[in-house]
Amino acid sequence: MDEFLEKLQEDQRRMRRFLRDNGQRFKDMGALMARTRRKGGRVFVLAEPPLEGMVQLVADEYMTQLPVIPVDLRKPVAPSVDPNSSEEPALGRTAAAKQVVRHLHGGDLILAFLHEGSDRETRRVLEAAHARRHKVLTVGGLGAKPLMKLPAPPR
Repeated sequence: MDEFLEKLQEDQRRMRRFLRDNGQRFKDMGALMARTRRKGGRVFVLAEPPLEGMVQLVADEYMTQLPVIPVDLRKPVAPSVDPNSSEEPALGRTAAAKQVVRHLHGGDLILAFLHEGSDRETRRVLEAAHARRHKVLTVGGLGAKPLMKLPAPPR
């Protein structure tokens, strides 16, 4: 029992240290999302596998005061047809990713939760949003660092 309590205390110390070191970043993210909504932009919440199941929970339970649009790339969607493309219609996750990109408007923001940063469709959405100069906020693990540090979009 003592070993368990010591471990619990150590975990609490680490969490307090993490929040002390990063708390301002999370506050800044919240302020940016609020500014986006105030200016008429939309906030999309996206997560890559295996975290994608939490998107609806985050949208419904944690961001009720700041309406967000949950993006679930797992749900089957109708074939995606881009009128400006000669490609074959995309299906499933690929179609969902393409549709999300096409529906982004100026002033929108994407909040992405990343695990490894290796999911092709999640990467497609983030890179396209970044290239179009949309705001992209990422929260991710160590494996997702390369995707979290995309180069600055061209001006």
